[in-house]
Amino acid sequence: MKAETLQIILAFFALLCLNVADDYVTIKKQVNVSHGLNVVIYGIIAMLMAAAFGDVAAVVLYPAMRWLFHDAVLNVVRGLHINYLGEAAKLDRLLTWLEERGVSQYFVKITLLLLSVWAYVSISL
Repeated sequence: MKAETLQIILAFFALLCLNVADDYVTIKKQVNVSHGLNVVIYGIIAMLMAAAFGDVAAVVLYPAMRWLFHDAVLNVVRGLHINYLGEAAKLDRLLTWLEERGVSQYFVKITLLLLSVWAYVSISL
């Protein structure tokens, strides 16, 4: 792994922490989080961060990292169970539907993360 890749991953984690804090404050104000807009804004920031590190290909890692870690950390910060799935977000409803059929949300999220790592390695070769 290139040193820049580790730096980008750490920067992405910092961005995820900022995103969690932003969502937590929004939820505490009893305002609905605009998930689509949220993903677009933070996704653009992630692209700019990857470009600043000179490794735009690393941006393929961010969506899966966000989906896996953001939701779990936000749940814990809110005092909810780490596996909590809401009812408003379309992806939460999809994951609930899958879990009702025996497919763990973490199986789906970790599989996506592994696929994004594979894509990143393939692009970077």
